[in-house]
Amino acid sequence: MNEKAVFVFKHGLDDQTKQSPLRFSLFQRRLLVFFCLTAVICLLLTACSETVPTDSPDQDSTVKLRVMRRESVFQPININPETRARYKAATGIDLQIEAVPSNNYSSKLKLSLSSENLPDIIEVSYSEMIQSVSSGRLAPLSHLIATQAPHFSKLLEARPELNALMIGDNFYAFPMLVWKSLPTAAVPILRMDVLNALDLGDRQNLTAPQTYDELLELLIYIKAAYPELDLWINRSGTRNLISNVSYPLGSGYSQSTSFYFEPRSGKGEFLYGPAHSSFKEVLAFLKKAYESGVLDPYYALTTVDEWQQKLSTGQALFFFDLPINLENFNVPLKKLNSNYAFAPLLNIKNGAGDARISLQYETHWLHNYYAISSKSRNIEAAVQLLDWLYSEEGASVANYGAFGTDYTLEAGRAIIHPGHYLHYKEAPFSFRLMQFERGTGQGFFTPYIDQTFQYQIQPQLEAVMDQIARSGMGETAPLPPSLTVKEAARVSELIQHLDAILFEHIDAYIIGEKSIDQFETTLMRQLQEAGSGELEEILNRER
Repeated sequence: MNEKAVFVFKHGLDDQTKQSPLRFSLFQRRLLVFFCLTAVICLLLTACSETVPTDSPDQDSTVKLRVMRRESVFQPININPETRARYKAATGIDLQIEAVPSNNYSSKLKLSLSSENLPDIIEVSYSEMIQSVSSGRLAPLSHLIATQAPHFSKLLEARPELNALMIGDNFYAFPMLVWKSLPTAAVPILRMDVLNALDLGDRQNLTAPQTYDELLELLIYIKAAYPELDLWINRSGTRNLISNVSYPLGSGYSQSTSFYFEPRSGKGEFLYGPAHSSFKEVLAFLKKAYESGVLDPYYALTTVDEWQQKLSTGQALFFFDLPINLENFNVPLKKLNSNYAFAPLLNIKNGAGDARISLQYETHWLHNYYAISSKSRNIEAAVQLLDWLYSEEGASVANYGAFGTDYTLEAGRAIIHPGHYLHYKEAPFSFRLMQFERGTGQGFFTPYIDQTFQYQIQPQLEAVMDQIARSGMGETAPLPPSLTVKEAARVSELIQHLDAILFEHIDAYIIGEKSIDQFETTLMRQLQEAGSGELEEILNRER
């Protein structure tokens, strides 16, 4: 638009033009028509000049992919980090992340699956995946993996057990895998400064409890010595609580799949733990912990935020959870008192005489997956992007950043830039903060995770993990069996039904409203009648 036109639209007509109403009206109409035409022509010329093809990938070749991710309180997601630009430069694909809070994710996913507005890539849990396959909303991927995904295909050759994740002879999602593992498991974790200062009288043997009965006795002593503090604090409800304690106590329940693998049943079987007598010991332990005041009375309601806040400020003294979080609490605690520190208690035996823990993260990332919408217009591009992220190049960009700028390599191990270490090492929740701010690891988007990079920010954690590995307690479960589409739908239906019954009644046993002695004739029998046997038969079929 020319300068005269701009001046008129901003300031109006000049005084001479305004002298005669008739002349003003006629002149104004003609002038406005002229200026409007001039403006339209200018805009058209500008638009044309902006749409001239160029060699820039931003203009023509960039593929935009929408990704819906589950955002945990543990790890916020940065939707526009520098990593996004690095992915785009390497692949020509721009990722548009929609981060949905984990407590709303299931509802959002159901809504998206039933609408025409499903993102290109969707994060799903194991149960969400097997539930959704029969809907036709998830793209079958095996042919595309064979033709468009060389890096993931090499992983399948090297780790053939991953083929168990197929449903009806097809992959319907890419699994989140551990590139470099940090094997860990839920273990009892106690403030050792509290233990060292405790007067146990003639019960000094409790400083290193050998059984879970002795552990509970020790915790009762601590509660008596520190009545004003919370002792055992749980997060994320009863489901998380039983997922963490059931396997060490001789039964099992998986937060990821609900069923678990029991190596001591026959030659090893998948079981729905609460439908078996061994689960009675779990309930008895939790009931005693609750009634003695050891277990937080709000165990079923405490959020992750509250859990983290109490453990990192000295308000709670014990947790039974993954030690991967341990240094997130020790760093702020040491600012309060240099002696304050959490450490795991290992090699504790259950009623059957076994000291065991269920290792996580050795192969998969807690059974999370990335599925691709069958309605996506860019299915091949989504496959190619995910495949690149399984490559050495893609995984390095995703987990570490830019070589030389963010990290270097020593004997094949990624070493963080000293500036990053100094910036984050004393920060609360340092590793997660770094992943969020820099958009690496689970702070942005990747299906292939180097957990050991956490040691670069929290080097003290490596000694803890080595101690757990050397304990000999760790047991690794196989991946779930490969199911047909029909079996997957039925397994999903059974799990939903069984879990609904379990979590309607289980708290009544823990808080003492129902007798543990009645468990086998009430809740256990209900679960068996509701189909736990059918679920186990499907999971353990010869294939």
